Amino acid sequence: MKVYALIGESGTGKSHHALQIARERGIRAIIDDGLFIVDGQYAAGYSGKYELTKMASVKRAIFLNDEHAKEVRAAIENHHIDKILVLGISDKMVDRIAAALSLPSVSERIYIEDIASENDIEIARKFRSAGNHAIPLPRIQVEEAGLGKWIRDVRAILTEGSRKRKQKPFEMTIVHPRFAQGGIFIHDRVFKAIVARIVRAHPYVVKHVSTEVDAKMGLHVMIHLIVRYDKRVYDMMTSLAKQIQKEVRNISGLPQIEVHIHIEDLA
Repeated sequence: MKVYALIGESGTGKSHHALQIARERGIRAIIDDGLFIVDGQYAAGYSGKYELTKMASVKRAIFLNDEHAKEVRAAIENHHIDKILVLGISDKMVDRIAAALSLPSVSERIYIEDIASENDIEIARKFRSAGNHAIPLPRIQVEEAGLGKWIRDVRAILTEGSRKRKQKPFEMTIVHPRFAQGGIFIHDRVFKAIVARIVRAHPYVVKHVSTEVDAKMGLHVMIHLIVRYDKRVYDMMTSLAKQIQKEVRNISGLPQIEVHIHIEDLA
């Protein structure tokens, strides 16, 4: 597999130009801000633009979360791609992403200053300063990936050259990340209260021992229960976990929620 890198500061138009580079070089796959995109479609991953803070966004983009990295590594292997383009703000960042995803070393580095004019970069920076972020996917794909609540608009972005060649426009989705202009922060006790309400109503639960919540990278919920013995207990607890996941997502709007149930004892 040949690994390309597109390097440039945040807000200089990398996501836009990545699509043009991919088309010109016959690259099917792109790694951008935590997402794995194949043939212009969402394939795996979780965008850093979902996160509540810029720090969490950066961690997501460089695949510090093991489960996130594992998911994308598996998807890369399953798609049998021969070329991939990695986007990053520095040489160090793209090298770190390549290592986290077990990719070969970057063999070709492209710098945004070499392919975009100063005027293009300045326009991109003004666009970013207004809190706008571009994701190189059509709107429906972004919604399926869980960003629907923060979509602002959908634009077909074309370079002047591609207009002259009458190529099909690249689809981009414009979003307002929660960290761009403030955000709503939900205390752990809110999630715990939601879990407690659902658990208390479940006929198989004898006692709700405790709930642990970790919202640093997505939302991870661990629930400790004492449940009534039954041969269907596994299926019942799986159903309960899915119900909690669904209700927490509906109430909070968070796209990535993991729910784990630990059975402390059987009654």
